[in-house]
Amino acid sequence: MTADPEQLSAGHAIRITTAGHAAAPTDGSAGTAPDYVSSPATPDGEPTDAIMVALKSPTAPAATTPATALSGGFTVTVWMRNPVTRQWGSTAAFSAAYDQWFVTGDIRGGELYFQIANVNAAGSIDINILEV
Repeated sequence: MTADPEQLSAGHAIRITTAGHAAAPTDGSAGTAPDYVSSPATPDGEPTDAIMVALKSPTAPAATTPATALSGGFTVTVWMRNPVTRQWGSTAAFSAAYDQWFVTGDIRGGELYFQIANVNAAGSIDINILEV
């Protein structure tokens, strides 16, 4: 089974370091920059309904150190910034392991920041994102 071109073009990957993402983002125009900016529409022109996210252990380059979680997995909080007030608001925190997909819920596009806690050894995490 192969993916439709619309699905392939909606996928993105970002790399974050857990040491820089343990705290909540700072509000304001000079505050924390988003990790990812989603679009209000998918590549096929349909409205973006949600963002699906999976944490992946980095494999390349070889010098990259993957982060490891304490018991129970990483604690992830997804923050979204209001484009007018520049203030961040969060989802409820949840536990996630590598290779698990989770859905952020009803989002019509916006600036996202991923707060990662419950870290055993600091390092990098690849975040794979699908806009659906």
